Amino acid sequence: MVADPACAVRGVVAVSGTAITPAARLYQDQLTWYADRRAGLWLVRSETEI
Repeated sequence: MVADPACAVRGVVAVSGTAITPAARLYQDQLTWYADRRAGLWLVRSETEI
């Protein structure tokens, strides 16, 4: 949904970064993908609590 410019979805809410993916490299790729689309990622739990 984030990839569709006509969609009202503009971001993702996740419990933590590991809910997106446990692989650090894939997580960085995902953050880049969100940034390229001007989308947000909001984490419920801070990364230091994992």
